[in-house]
Amino acid sequence: MVAATYHGPVYDFATRAFEDFRENSLTPALPQIGDPTNQVYLFCHLMPDGLYGRRLMVVSEPGEDLVRVYVEASYDLFEGDTHYHVRRIGDMPRNRAAQDLPGLLQTAFTELMAWNSSHQSIWEEIS
Repeated sequence: MVAATYHGPVYDFATRAFEDFRENSLTPALPQIGDPTNQVYLFCHLMPDGLYGRRLMVVSEPGEDLVRVYVEASYDLFEGDTHYHVRRIGDMPRNRAAQDLPGLLQTAFTELMAWNSSHQSIWEEIS
């Protein structure tokens, strides 16, 4: 298992946000996700306002047989210079989403909470 970068209240906030997303957004959307004629764009913000953003995304376009799960984390090299780390965690056929998507999202959540930029600020790299 990957160790979480965030602990305490921030991790608790992210865990609640993730659980709310699964219960209130993902579960009701599963029938739509399974239908290849529908566009799917669900996302979950995992950080409180004022912290660098971390979110999970579930995406599929009309006519596509796959649904994809992405993670996104923002970070600054220096103040005001925001960059985004975006990575596809995996995909699956739409007709398997009801069975397989919850597990893939759990993997995405764990990896996203553990991700950290190689440095917090460009000034750490400049001597």
